[in-house]
Amino acid sequence: MDAGEIRASDAERQAVINRLSAACGDGQLTLDEFSERSGDVWAAVTRGQLDEITRELRLPVPAARPTAAAEVDSAAEPTTRRRRWFVAIMGAEHQRGRWRADRSLGAFAMMGAVHIDLRDATLESDEIEITAWSLMGAVHVTVPEGIPVDFSGFVLMGGRSNRTSRVEPLPGAPRIHIRGYGLWGSVTVQSKPPHEDRDRDEDRRAKHDRRHEQARNRAQNRANRWQNAAQNAPHGIPHWLPTPPPPEPPPPPDLGGLVTVVCTDIVGSTRIADSLGDQRWRRMLQDHYAMTRAEAAEYGGTEVKTRGDGLLLTFASPRRAVQFAVSFQAALAKERANDSHFALEARVGVHAGEVERDGADVVGRNVSLACRLCDAAAPGEVLTSAVVADLADSASDLEFGPARELALAGIERTVRAHPATSRD
Repeated sequence: MDAGEIRASDAERQAVINRLSAACGDGQLTLDEFSERSGDVWAAVTRGQLDEITRELRLPVPAARPTAAAEVDSAAEPTTRRRRWFVAIMGAEHQRGRWRADRSLGAFAMMGAVHIDLRDATLESDEIEITAWSLMGAVHVTVPEGIPVDFSGFVLMGGRSNRTSRVEPLPGAPRIHIRGYGLWGSVTVQSKPPHEDRDRDEDRRAKHDRRHEQARNRAQNRANRWQNAAQNAPHGIPHWLPTPPPPEPPPPPDLGGLVTVVCTDIVGSTRIADSLGDQRWRRMLQDHYAMTRAEAAEYGGTEVKTRGDGLLLTFASPRRAVQFAVSFQAALAKERANDSHFALEARVGVHAGEVERDGADVVGRNVSLACRLCDAAAPGEVLTSAVVADLADSASDLEFGPARELALAGIERTVRAHPATSRD
């Protein structure tokens, strides 16, 4: 019988688990990968199957024995362990995807939010210590299911929540130690399912995106038909030609509650309408709406409704929302350069947060904040909240100006905002 076909024993399985744990501590595996392979170990029947699980892992390199002089130097110089901090002050800090997690991590949120996702992180040690402070803010830590978590601390007039799944910890798994402290804030730790469940979520999002695209194409076709009919009319827009129906709202984006809201507004619309007359102003306004909708569609935006002489739109990505707003202002500037008398000028406000849905409409404080930022913007300016600037600042094609503290109507506290432009 081939050695690979010999039935594996529990002791051999435990040895493989220990090997995977060491690889996770060396940074060769992420927590999610350790969780998946641990399940494969206990499902394996033969030694050959166990060998396949660890075949591509590198063997640890033995450390060189220090010389006597080096031992004296190391004894003379006390070792210090630096703590890596994630800080959010009136904004948001997200650490997710592939990244290297130091043995000691810290999180501080003051009127903001810090999210640390360890599922795809490579670990510096088989034990990770996280100290979290929340002052009128929120700190959220995500770990894979089956990873043991020790959670302690104290929060005054706030909340400390452990939402990890009650499953048997994986043997040999790295351990996460979290100490959470706060005042009027919250510290939360949560476990998420393994990759196969996330793959199902990605399939669901892909189906939603296809429905979204189809609905957007139908809305664009209706707008094109109305515009062609208006342009082919011999004496302008007939009085009997109805206003084009609003685009059929696509299914609400499945974004887990986080939406980026964009609000636009035409500067001096009353004066322009009075100088042009009703029919010419209506034709110009419809052309402006068509241009705005085309720009929004290019960046994946969803039109919610018209707002006065502007539009309210939502985007899945803060970066895409700011890209649309900057491109929209550039298109208007180009029109003004070609026709300075009748080209329009607009303000744009952008904010990201959780919203409430009323059918196809979106409502709530974060929607109002985007509209107030639009009202506070200068003509031709894109004004974003600090949350949007923090989330989209990594984009190399965008640039955010100095922060401004604004007192907005209907908003109790001052709001920090940044003007956004293109680097091109």
